Amino acid sequence: MTEEKIIPWEKVPITHPFMFNKVMTSDLDACRGVIETLLGIKISRIECVQDERTVEVDALAKGVRFDVYVSNSTQVFDVELQMTNRGDLPMRARYYQSVADVDFLNRGMGYSKLKENYTLFLCPFDLFGRNLPVYTFENTCRENPEIKLNDKTLKVFYNFKRYEMVPDEERRRLLEFFSSGRSASKLTDRLNVILNELRHGNQKWRQPYMTLEMMLKERHDDGRDEGIAIGEKRGRAKGMAEGRTKGITEGKIETARNMLRDGLSSDLITKYTGISEQQMKGLL
Repeated sequence: MTEEKIIPWEKVPITHPFMFNKVMTSDLDACRGVIETLLGIKISRIECVQDERTVEVDALAKGVRFDVYVSNSTQVFDVELQMTNRGDLPMRARYYQSVADVDFLNRGMGYSKLKENYTLFLCPFDLFGRNLPVYTFENTCRENPEIKLNDKTLKVFYNFKRYEMVPDEERRRLLEFFSSGRSASKLTDRLNVILNELRHGNQKWRQPYMTLEMMLKERHDDGRDEGIAIGEKRGRAKGMAEGRTKGITEGKIETARNMLRDGLSSDLITKYTGISEQQMKGLL
């Protein structure tokens, strides 16, 4: 089996969670351009952009770690890059929006003060299996779909691997950039410049990236080796290939267990191992 290698900082793609966060928060105009293009709207201004913002609502409640959190006086945008299909993204979108609302609405404020809330997931897979490049959800009346709840929330899931099916050219080019790295618009040219500046110019993120990757690789290798050994032993009766496959799965679980022991968040663990929160229960 090929050993998993760390991607050199000079070649890290925008679809790496670490790089995605840095690109999106390095240039406010580019970040606004991405959101405007994805949603097909105009944003008057951006007042706050935070990468990997963590919100703890209550000591006993599950916290949230937003990939890219953007806000102004009337709107909140949460842009998430999700490279692994965990199967729980709809529920995650629901919870993220609720946490963002609780974080904003102070005691004594009326509900009418709640901001427009947009949650966007950029994915390389078809979450709903209907061969669509974009799935947009808003609350409507079952009896009459023309009636909208108007609760100022929107959830959008993008399958950027199907970019060629998007009719809007600017959005299609943007999703193509995430899919292949090919730049064919002013916005993606700007994103490409930022990407290369981070890779070759400003080097302040190189060390944090390498430190994170080395730690994750160490955890992955420890769990993989242990899992493969167990899997091969158990799988000899059915063949080494099956045992190795099972071992890799057990290795991922062991990696997740080690990361939990080190205090890493469940969201970060699932990004790098693909282990869902449900699978994590009972690991420690």
